[in-house]
Amino acid sequence: MVCPQCQQSDIAVLEKRDIEGGVRRRRVCNGCQHRFTTYERVEIPQLVVLKRDGGREHYNEEKVKRGIEVSCKNRPVQPEQIDNAVENVTRKLRQGDNEVVSTNQVGELVLEELLALDKIAYLRFVSVHRCFADVEAFKKEIQRINN
Repeated sequence: MVCPQCQQSDIAVLEKRDIEGGVRRRRVCNGCQHRFTTYERVEIPQLVVLKRDGGREHYNEEKVKRGIEVSCKNRPVQPEQIDNAVENVTRKLRQGDNEVVSTNQVGELVLEELLALDKIAYLRFVSVHRCFADVEAFKKEIQRINN
């Protein structure tokens, strides 16, 4: 660290405060006595989603939320429950060691959340996520979640 005024590196910390998401430090240059403030924030790496076609895009909570909202349309699910589900999916994805996640990983986490919220919303989402081709696939999934 160098003084923004005189470019010397002899800097002292006068005060340190924890702030939301980081640390604020009040500093003084021992050369010119210039006082200044620095902020340290934790950098959260951006998750990248590997799509089925091989493409990549940044993880977008809004897309996850829209998918859950569509599945829950006309179901007894509150907006707060949807927000909590999105937060849970995002938290679980960030807990992993990898910054690249597949659409399948995201979808499976959404399915976990939907199963806990509403079985009909779950069936709506799973039919698209797993590309059900016929009614038999629905029957098998219904039997699986009822057991």
